[in-house]
Amino acid sequence: MKQGVFLWIVLGFFAHGLWAQSTEVKGKLVDEATGNAAAFVTVLLKNSSTGTNSDINGNFSLKVNASKQTLVFSSVEFQRLETSIDVSEGESLDLGTISLKAAAVNLSEMLVKSDGKYEKKLEEVTVTMDVLSPRLIENRNNTTINDALNQVPGVNIVDEEPQIRSGSGYSFGAGSRVMVLVDDMPVLSGDAGRTTWGFVPTETIEQVEVIRGPSSVLYGSSALNGVIHVRTTYPGSTPKTKIQTFTGFWDLPGDKNWSTNNPPFMSGISAMHMRQAGQWDLVFGMNAQIENGYAGPPGVSTAPGNDSIITQPSDTVKPGQYENRIRAHFNTRYRFKKVEGLTAGLNGNFLFSRSTTGFLYQNDSSGFFRYFDGTVTTTLQRQFAIDPYISYAGKQGAAHHLRTRVYSLNNENDNNQSNSNEVLFAEYQFQKRFLGEKAQQNKWLRDLNFTSGLMFNQVFARSQIFVGNAGNAGDNQQTNLAAYAQLEEKFFNQRLTAVAGLRFEYFKLGNLEATQPVFRGGLSYKLAEHTFLRASYGQGFRFPTIGERFIRTTVGAVQIFPNPNLRPETSWSAEIGAKQAFRLGKNFSGYADVALYYQEFSDFVEFTAGFYDSDLTKPLTEILGFMSINTGDARMYGVDFSLAATGKLSRDWTLSLLGGYNYSLPQTLNPNLTYATDSLGNDLKYQNTSSITEEDDTSATILKYRFRHTAKMDVELGWKMLSLGFSYRYNSFMENIDRAFYRLDELALNTNLESFRDRTRDGTHVVDMRVAVQITPSSRLSLIINNLFNNAYSLRPLFPEPPRSFIVQYALTL
Repeated sequence: MKQGVFLWIVLGFFAHGLWAQSTEVKGKLVDEATGNAAAFVTVLLKNSSTGTNSDINGNFSLKVNASKQTLVFSSVEFQRLETSIDVSEGESLDLGTISLKAAAVNLSEMLVKSDGKYEKKLEEVTVTMDVLSPRLIENRNNTTINDALNQVPGVNIVDEEPQIRSGSGYSFGAGSRVMVLVDDMPVLSGDAGRTTWGFVPTETIEQVEVIRGPSSVLYGSSALNGVIHVRTTYPGSTPKTKIQTFTGFWDLPGDKNWSTNNPPFMSGISAMHMRQAGQWDLVFGMNAQIENGYAGPPGVSTAPGNDSIITQPSDTVKPGQYENRIRAHFNTRYRFKKVEGLTAGLNGNFLFSRSTTGFLYQNDSSGFFRYFDGTVTTTLQRQFAIDPYISYAGKQGAAHHLRTRVYSLNNENDNNQSNSNEVLFAEYQFQKRFLGEKAQQNKWLRDLNFTSGLMFNQVFARSQIFVGNAGNAGDNQQTNLAAYAQLEEKFFNQRLTAVAGLRFEYFKLGNLEATQPVFRGGLSYKLAEHTFLRASYGQGFRFPTIGERFIRTTVGAVQIFPNPNLRPETSWSAEIGAKQAFRLGKNFSGYADVALYYQEFSDFVEFTAGFYDSDLTKPLTEILGFMSINTGDARMYGVDFSLAATGKLSRDWTLSLLGGYNYSLPQTLNPNLTYATDSLGNDLKYQNTSSITEEDDTSATILKYRFRHTAKMDVELGWKMLSLGFSYRYNSFMENIDRAFYRLDELALNTNLESFRDRTRDGTHVVDMRVAVQITPSSRLSLIINNLFNNAYSLRPLFPEPPRSFIVQYALTL
């Protein structure tokens, strides 16, 4: 800590020593077709991190050093434009009015960063990637990012766990195969690898990039199936303030019981302010929310087989679902005057919440929205991250980035399940784009990009439910070191892009150590002006989390057992795909994307049921439970299709849409492999722990807790000051779960799980609707109805998804 303070003191003196004169460049951006202001366009100095955004009136102002430079204007709605400027020291430069053409293929030319850790066009990436806009997040009133991610094709959030292409099942919140980042910094907890979605700042999002497929070379162990990368925005020359407030309630289906005392409601506010102050870029954001949730308090226990429940909760049981939380964050960046391209800053994020969460619903009818007694946990959560960083981008294309983090998560639970962890993270990254005059004359160097880095991650975890680590029961440390490098080159007049990367990963947790190299390669070929073909191959590696190896707890009638012998899992994946951009009329454009993929795993980790307790004098319900186990080899293959478009249909009509379909066949390759023997002497095989009893070879090998078919679509139509939007989500029937859920239901739960699943074999269809009026250019009033037809459905067995809700939202931009 003392060393960190000393570093920032040195940087502070360094900043004062570099004081020098800078010059202002300003102008106004307009739509060439209409003459209207081009608001929120990104303005960047080419090959540097210096930039700003135009304000709501199209005006921009940028401070630069005196020299010949190039300004780059980019936006989703307009074609990219580059303008050369020659700035003299001490003089301001007014570029006047600059006209931007409507984007012909805007979405496919959108700049993304996650594929190579530097910005490139979406159409040039060698993997399947979707981009989620902040407009969709705001218009749907998604106060946590996981709700918005449910609209991304091929992505499902099941009980707050992300699934991409059926790569993950259910794991009790431990061991994610999807890396989640905010501005290149991981936000997975150190002990369980779980994301607190309320910790992600939604009010300052610039865009969300979702990679579908292994990304372990650049992002490490948890990126086995993909990456969710949230990128936040920085201020322009004009200060900007946004305030969004909402209130609403849940509407339970008529045959469902909740509580007569506290109706289910929600209310909240989020706000952000960003501005430039001299050489500083400053961003502040907050979110506060009160939620008396849709799942009511447990009722007094009823006799087995009795479908009715007492409407009033017992005085001795816990309250129903609720969450009260407040989060605040800030981002700062100082742009050094004398040394162009040198920036440093400090970012911070703080969350405080008090909530209850349930694990199992009471039954499939009147008790669907009331939790089973003994499965409710009350949590007081404190979470923060402090991120100092420094970056330098040179004129010759070299860039150095040092990002560090101190992260802390403390969950105080009321059922002897409290846990906490701290993470120390540091990553140094070097990038080189060969931009000099000599490099441009060399055909091999002029299109070459090189990225490399070193990463350090140290976890300190404590919990009342961690056991099994000899000599350190409850206290665990995990060390992760990595080095990576990636080359990207363009050939054949920049029509072919080739990528190759390599990463070495080292982990140590207790007596388990692992070192693993992983490789990736990819090609993207520009077949026609707006047609791109791609192919990629990638290896993956995932080290088990502390939670997977050492957790021991009880939730109601469900036992969770540790597995200190759990091994890392590996995979390889290949895909081919095509992206076709299109334009309809003058101002409406988009792209369609299709991909075929195949991924195979070794030592595949599944959360699996069995009789694991060695004390056979206990009742069956106390020795039957779940454990993370290596289950042999597995694979999943399928097809993705995505469609995204936005723009103007006419002067008064606008349309935006995002949708797609995913088919995935997730299968175990060893259904008869004995991967463990339980305490009763039973050989555990995928075949005899599965809920599928058919002899059909395909059905009997389906992995648990997955969906073969998913379809998503979001459409918003605007007319003058009005807009109407619909969201649709379809998940096919979850064919396979652990057979033990049925056994638990027979012995203790009595939820009628099997009959509920029989009634939902056609899958789930959920529709949301929203209507909004733009009261003034800076204010909007919306009505949002989620789960329009009020379906009572589950994605994870015995866990209720939200019923219909009505929300009124007011948004103001200043």
